Amino acid sequence: MIVEKLYRDPIHDLIALNKNSAEDQLLMQLIDSAPMQRLRRIRQLGLAYYAFQGAEHSRFTHSLGVLHLATRILDQLAKEWQISPFQRLAVRCAALLHDIGHGPFSHVFEQVTGIAHEIWTQRLLLDRQSEIYQLLSAYSRRLPKMIAEILQGKSDPPFLSQIITSQLDADRFDYLLRDSLMTGVKYGVYELERLIHVLRLDAQGQRIVVASNGIPPVEKYLQARYHMYTQVYLHKTVRAAESMLVLVLRRVKELCTSRRKNVAWLTPPLHRMLAGSTAPSVDDFLAITDDTLLYALSEWQHAADTVLAALAGGLLTRHLFKTLDVSGTKNLPKKLLAAKRIIAETGYDARYFLMVYEGKNIAYRPYDPRDSKAHHHIFVEGQGQNGQYVDMATASPLVEGLTRANASVRRVVFPDELGGVHLRPIFEDLFR
Repeated sequence: MIVEKLYRDPIHDLIALNKNSAEDQLLMQLIDSAPMQRLRRIRQLGLAYYAFQGAEHSRFTHSLGVLHLATRILDQLAKEWQISPFQRLAVRCAALLHDIGHGPFSHVFEQVTGIAHEIWTQRLLLDRQSEIYQLLSAYSRRLPKMIAEILQGKSDPPFLSQIITSQLDADRFDYLLRDSLMTGVKYGVYELERLIHVLRLDAQGQRIVVASNGIPPVEKYLQARYHMYTQVYLHKTVRAAESMLVLVLRRVKELCTSRRKNVAWLTPPLHRMLAGSTAPSVDDFLAITDDTLLYALSEWQHAADTVLAALAGGLLTRHLFKTLDVSGTKNLPKKLLAAKRIIAETGYDARYFLMVYEGKNIAYRPYDPRDSKAHHHIFVEGQGQNGQYVDMATASPLVEGLTRANASVRRVVFPDELGGVHLRPIFEDLFR
């Protein structure tokens, strides 16, 4: 008799694991591990809830969703190709663990520490003292390394990595639907069931391709991703809030390293991570979550340091910096110097009250024969001469157009008022 552990999910309804299966028992142990449970306290979309109040969902819920979808993709591919039980388990573990290296508010923290979340993920997988490593290696000594290779895009065969990290993967499948639902923005909706159904492996069993009749659902999926970037991920309010948090952490980092002033309520792990005097440890990294920073911000708004107090207080009370789109501004470096002088005249340090944010995403990157990672691209079967595979941009005029659809923006971020001076009309005239 099958005894299941059920996880209720707003996107996928019920995610079921078999308690009688050794593989699923390992997955349940990983879910209950401290590094995975920590992801409950890491928001999926960082500070996006400042613009979309429903965006409170966590990396934990997303990770379970990616596990569920990776399992479904494996089931689909296994209809035509034999996938070994060990390969299947490694992919499912990689799907579950792909985000364990994220810091507070997702991508914000790594902008200050300079350590990408992928590096922390690899350390948690391969550090022999890590709970994740110990759980995986207890099942098989080969498992941690294989999962690490899958997440690095180095799996053999390549399709194992492609399920988790490509332009058509379980990670994107889940976050588009989840982020769309939680933000209330409908642009991220696409035909998930149809999309999974048209996935195939090529004739060599090496890479994932799309069935000849699968072009329309892929088109819809790529359009959804493009619109989610323009409407949510690069939203000006979201980026203003995240820029302020980056400036807060940079100020704390300066105070830590200069030793000129004490910083209120700075936990030892956070101090070590920001001060950078020693190589940060895995334990220090795991001790820091969104909760850590939110409580610190509540203390920092009363700090003796006026810069830190102003930034933390403004962020907590949602008195956010304003933004101006300067994507097409001529002589931008010269104008930025002028803006810094204006801020300096108010008596404040321009390093912490002026920031330029740049963000971009290409809707679809077509196949480049010089690219060694051809399996990252989307190919369609039976579209070329003699029925060979062709790139999705060749098979679809719509996708070909998306290769030129860059969701890109460059904005200058600054306070509306500083030292009694209303900066917005001044900067609007300056950057016009």
